[in-house]
Amino acid sequence: MTEPEKSPLNQAQIVRFELWLDVLKTVRHLAKWAAVAFVAVCAWLSIESLAGKATMLKAVFEYTTGNKAAVILPWLVTIVMLVWALRERALRRRKTAQMQNHAREIETRLDPDRTGSGLLPDGRTNPKDN
Repeated sequence: MTEPEKSPLNQAQIVRFELWLDVLKTVRHLAKWAAVAFVAVCAWLSIESLAGKATMLKAVFEYTTGNKAAVILPWLVTIVMLVWALRERALRRRKTAQMQNHAREIETRLDPDRTGSGLLPDGRTNPKDN
């Protein structure tokens, strides 16, 4: 069986396709400028709503001007974020170790002759590799 021949595009179809391409390019251009306008309006409204009000920005300005009480804030935020990061790291390693045992069991069932990658159970590289 032979496949039916595909008819070449006629001139009207080509013109219609190029017209659609031009329309889509215009829509893309308008969408880009609409997004820029949206961001500008949001920035304007944010600045307008903060004008003359005591906010977190006041603490930042006080810190930069040298107010002694404002020096505590950045250190406090840094310490809190450091504790959070260390706890998240420990949680990630603990979860990796739990999932690794399950993955090892499944892989051993599929291929009993498999060799390990040499990683520690929590996902770190083996110190002997260094």
